[in-house]
Amino acid sequence: MHVFSSMQFRSLINYNDDGYILNSLLDIGAGDGSTTMNMKEFFNQVFVTEMAPPMKKQLVQKGFT
Repeated sequence: MHVFSSMQFRSLINYNDDGYILNSLLDIGAGDGSTTMNMKEFFNQVFVTEMAPPMKKQLVQKGFT
C-alpha cells in the first residue's frame, strides 16, 4: 500500500535541507514497513509496532526495532 513517498513526507512536515534531523518516530501498526522506510531518513530513531506475525518478521528483516 502506498501512503506517501519520501518527497511527499518532506513536504508534509515542511522539512528543509538544513541538516536537522528529527529525534524519534513511532509507527503504530507499521505493516511491512514500506511507508516507514519513506520516513526513516528524517529521524535519529525509528520504532515500530505491529500485531501480525508475518509483518513483524518483515519489519525485523528490514532492521526495525
